[in-house]
Amino acid sequence: MSTIERTLDLDLAALRPARQPIAARAWNAVASVYRTLRNRIIVTKMTELDDHMLQDIGIDRRDIHRALATTDLFNDPSGYLTRQARARARRSIVYLPRD
Repeated sequence: MSTIERTLDLDLAALRPARQPIAARAWNAVASVYRTLRNRIIVTKMTELDDHMLQDIGIDRRDIHRALATTDLFNDPSGYLTRQARARARRSIVYLPRD
């Protein structure tokens, strides 16, 4: 058997999707729900920060209220805040001419 034939055999073995045991899938689901609820609690506590602190991390109070209003209990509102902060940062970049 040549090296090329062995390489092809290895490629075919890699194409099979790995199946997770039921316990691992259940654990991943529980961990995901826990992470989402924890992040929702943290975002809710962010309403206690003053406007200057929120501005330092690139969001404002409206972003927090929108994130909590537009996501249901099992959706993570922190993703919305991350997207808003990144969009605000992109809009605020000033392009300086190069010398």
